[in-house]
Amino acid sequence: MVDFPRIQFFIASILTFFTLYLIVKKWKWYDSFIAIGLAIGLVVNGFYLINYTPIVPVEVPWANDETEDEDTFSLLVTNVKMSNKNAQPLLDIVNKKEPDLILAMEVNQWWGEKLSELDRSAHSPSFRFSPFQEKSFSTKGLRQKPRF
Repeated sequence: MVDFPRIQFFIASILTFFTLYLIVKKWKWYDSFIAIGLAIGLVVNGFYLINYTPIVPVEVPWANDETEDEDTFSLLVTNVKMSNKNAQPLLDIVNKKEPDLILAMEVNQWWGEKLSELDRSAHSPSFRFSPFQEKSFSTKGLRQKPRF
């Protein structure tokens, strides 16, 4: 939940720590308590943030560009958002990139009709549009006692 603003928390803790150091002339017990809390926040957030720095090595090696065309395929994943009624930019991208496989999420009947145009204009004879068909399933019998 708090993974996204960690860099902001880290920077705010540093700024607050130095501001506290400059402002406080005579340290009281609560000033030390605040400084210790900020230091703990710096350590915790730094523990997570260090993984995104060049200090920590990359766990997954980069793929090299020396691959055969027959060993690869292209995949286009898109979330079209049902309320979006502008299909032409997606159709242009598909025609430009010519992917081997397209996965479109949040499609409805309108998007199904627009994407079926790819069936007619496909560059590959093996291209087929297959819209998701909603099916209703019965839950009858799912609450039976397990048999051991």
